[in-house]
Amino acid sequence: MSIAARVLANRAKLAPAETENVTIEKDLPVPMPDGVVLLADHYAPQGLGDRPTVLIRSVYTDRTKGAMVSRLVAERGFHVVVVSGRGTCGSGGTLTPLVSERDDGLAVLEWLRRQPWFTGELGTVGQSYNGFTQWAIAAGAGPELRAMSTSLIGSNAYDLVYPGGALALELFLGWISMVANQEKPLPVYLSAVALGGKRRARAARLLPLTEADTVAIGAVAPTGGTGWRIPTPMTRGGRAAITARRSPR
Repeated sequence: MSIAARVLANRAKLAPAETENVTIEKDLPVPMPDGVVLLADHYAPQGLGDRPTVLIRSVYTDRTKGAMVSRLVAERGFHVVVVSGRGTCGSGGTLTPLVSERDDGLAVLEWLRRQPWFTGELGTVGQSYNGFTQWAIAAGAGPELRAMSTSLIGSNAYDLVYPGGALALELFLGWISMVANQEKPLPVYLSAVALGGKRRARAARLLPLTEADTVAIGAVAPTGGTGWRIPTPMTRGGRAAITARRSPR
């Protein structure tokens, strides 16, 4: 274990590691019903017998740059599967924020059920957007889902994106700026962060707002046909598309 990993484990007050023997399978293909293939990494603790699985579904760089956290969890006796969402970190398709997470998440669960090491015991973890990916599947995941650890977001993402019914423009522009630059080299990313505030301020004052993304990030934000490029409550999918569905009573 590296010094940085030990420091992180201590600060997080993690339980002692059960093993430091962890194998990693990278870039595993996870097929979606529409033919898109997502990429996943699997961290497997060795010599501990059958163990539960922790699932992280992310549109951020958790899979490509977050290996330390995944390994720390695996060392404590869990299989860890990190899946990159559509259009991010090598996964196929186009990023469709908040819209495709339920269907894609349930497809990931179907893939998990076919894996020989999957015991039928599943937990999910993540905050912010990675928390929404958990809420999105909660009603349909079935008995395998035993635990969720989610924070900084609730099951109703609509009220976060449209507080009071109006688009949270600052949140939207900041989010697309982060996602658009997260896979770039660190100096480029830091430069984008340093200059991002001024760009977003210009973008927020721009009319028509449909062009604000090109000012904020220098490119068109992903739409995937969902109207996420400056989305409105009236675009296809509407409120239901970004609100986790409840189980029928």
